[in-house]
Amino acid sequence: MLLLRLTTTTCATSLSRAFSSGFACTSAESHNLLEKVRLLCTQVHALALKTSFDACVYVANALITMYSKSSSYDVDKDEAWRVFKDTEFRTRITWNAMIACFQLRGQWTQAIQLFFTMQRNGFGFDRATLLSVISSLCGASGNGADSGLSWCLQFHGLTIKTGFVSQIKVASALIKAYSILGGAVSDCYDLFMETSGYRDLVSWTGIISTVAEREPEEALFLFCRLRQEGLTPDRFTFSIVLKACAGLAKLVVDEFPRTSHIATV
Repeated sequence: MLLLRLTTTTCATSLSRAFSSGFACTSAESHNLLEKVRLLCTQVHALALKTSFDACVYVANALITMYSKSSSYDVDKDEAWRVFKDTEFRTRITWNAMIACFQLRGQWTQAIQLFFTMQRNGFGFDRATLLSVISSLCGASGNGADSGLSWCLQFHGLTIKTGFVSQIKVASALIKAYSILGGAVSDCYDLFMETSGYRDLVSWTGIISTVAEREPEEALFLFCRLRQEGLTPDRFTFSIVLKACAGLAKLVVDEFPRTSHIATV
């Protein structure tokens, strides 16, 4: 059983790497690689069914994660959902895996529905649950933005009530959702500044990206704060800062990119 569980987890990892490598491969090479990995996933699932290890919650969790990494989603043949439904004894990890699967597919309404079903069944939630369900709201942009923003406010309240809002990863997920759904920049800024613990480069870059388009001056201020924290900007941070410069007056646009270029060199 342990070997099967490890093999299933390896398939999920291989799928992630295959999708990532697709950017460096030709279309044909990427397609062939993905097909090979998907075939392996199908064989592993078949083996789990044959040996009845699919009934083991640890194997089931790994299978759900494995299928969530696959881009070949067919609404009429949802293998991840089938594994979830067939798992009789679920753990919180099982629920989290399925919610994360919906999040990766951009199925935000299903993620929210499953979250509340999870609560009704008495499983509670943890940081991983909140990260997935809040991140899923980013898929509500467009016609569903208003509804998504309303849910974002509700989950924000839930994180405050439970204390998870103080954790930088949860706060960063909320900030990203607010930004994509058209939330107030001031709310994003306040949320970021109220978080406790160590703020890494990713979280700083995220908040700078959030305010760069609508409030470029604030983005530059945050960039200075990042430097004061002793962090070293990377190419993504600099690209966002330079975009913020494009929204400023000509004097600022002329001076700040030169400073950024010197720091980069």
